[in-house]
Amino acid sequence: MGGSNSLAPSSYGYAVGGMFVFNLIVGIGALAMPYGFQSAGLISGVGMLALIGLLAFICVTYVIEILSHANAVNRLEEKTIDSYSINDDDEKMTLVTNTDDIDGEYEGFDTFEEEKSIFEITEKVEMGTMSEVFMGQIGQKIFYGILIIYLYGDLAIYAASVPDSLAETLNGGCGFTIGSLVLDQDVMYYIWLVVFTIFVTPFCYFEFQNTKYLQMVTIVCRYVAFALMIVIAFIYIFKGEGRAFKDTPWFNYKGIPVLFGTTIYSFMCHHSIPGMITPIKSKRKLTLLMGAVYVVIFVFYVGLCVSALFAFQELDSLYTLNFVGYKINLIGLYLGLFPVFTLTTNYPLICITLRNNLMHLITYGDESKYAKYRKIIFSTAAAFPGILIAFITKDVNLLVSYTGSYAGLGIMLLIPPILVYFSRKRISQVLPNTKNPYKSPFQHVAYIYVIIIAACISLILTTLNNGVSIACFFDDEQWSFCTPSNSTNLLDCSDSSSHS
Repeated sequence: MGGSNSLAPSSYGYAVGGMFVFNLIVGIGALAMPYGFQSAGLISGVGMLALIGLLAFICVTYVIEILSHANAVNRLEEKTIDSYSINDDDEKMTLVTNTDDIDGEYEGFDTFEEEKSIFEITEKVEMGTMSEVFMGQIGQKIFYGILIIYLYGDLAIYAASVPDSLAETLNGGCGFTIGSLVLDQDVMYYIWLVVFTIFVTPFCYFEFQNTKYLQMVTIVCRYVAFALMIVIAFIYIFKGEGRAFKDTPWFNYKGIPVLFGTTIYSFMCHHSIPGMITPIKSKRKLTLLMGAVYVVIFVFYVGLCVSALFAFQELDSLYTLNFVGYKINLIGLYLGLFPVFTLTTNYPLICITLRNNLMHLITYGDESKYAKYRKIIFSTAAAFPGILIAFITKDVNLLVSYTGSYAGLGIMLLIPPILVYFSRKRISQVLPNTKNPYKSPFQHVAYIYVIIIAACISLILTTLNNGVSIACFFDDEQWSFCTPSNSTNLLDCSDSSSHS
């Protein structure tokens, strides 16, 4: 997943909307994907990308349809209120939030155009709200619970990536020496993590500010970094300095679970789709737009991962670290520190989003009396767990894999199909035989069942694989299925790069 969507203006066309969605999806997950390709093999990687990309696209079309259903429900509630001519504000609010008031078929359309526009997407309705509208408060709490877990995983990934990049990039990943005091790379990782914590966490206690220009700079930095990585990788390949064709990993089923979680994390953006597509001026070709964006992202991911696989003998779990020793020092430094620039600015934004979701999920008593203390408590609860996880492990690929395999899978492959099932059921009751221009092309209920079953099977297999990994971690000699782990630390202090 990419960064914040705070850069998005009030309204825009298809081209700008597609760019924002692309930027929203492509982020830190892309930097972990080449290692996933190396673990699972080229054939497995391309196949997994195609499969997960297709499922992600189908679920995006579901989110668009659900959003149109939510807008229709809101309009029907407004018509219901008008028909009752209620003047009391409290009673009016009760009608707005209670969808039971529009049970039964609605027959109040005056013209065909009014019937056609009932599904028009003009109001941004967040996924949490739509979960409550169509699945009740239990559905809403389930969604927010999964989203909160996902955001904690996001913050842990950010907190581990920044100090790891600093420790690897500065001084060639060989630690730091002051006189007789030698600080190795692991010690430097923890020192940089403390520095990161001191510098970033205070911003988690504030509110969102106008960060338009800062976000614009990070977007440009991201595109420049990805372009440099692909170009340099192809230069290595054309010069014959990369991996030999015979050494190319083609298929390894043991690496598929790692790639699975990373791929889901890299395609997951569904909780932010309502905020991205609502400002688009003309929405009749939204499905075509999203399909084009996902095709472009698929091609981009394949280009990034295939070039990485053939350019380097071994890949780091964070791909940018493979370029630390590049012969043009400025470019190596830029790519090595690229995650530091982008993730440091995004950490407070994700933290504030997490805090607001926690405050929405956990309520008690008269909140206005303790508003100041609630903000401090929940800001702390949002800011530090991710950093604590980063103190436990700096394996970015592991964090991305777990976050994608569980919370990412829930948001991308479970919530949308379940939610579209209940929203269709609701709409069929109140607006039967009404044409929805935003309905998903994947209307048959079989698509829903297949996606949910596939997600559940993947969840079970991933959990079993993680159990095997944990067993091997504690005692790899007892179990016959354990294989020796390979180090992904590519830097040698005597020769800091595999390419000169």
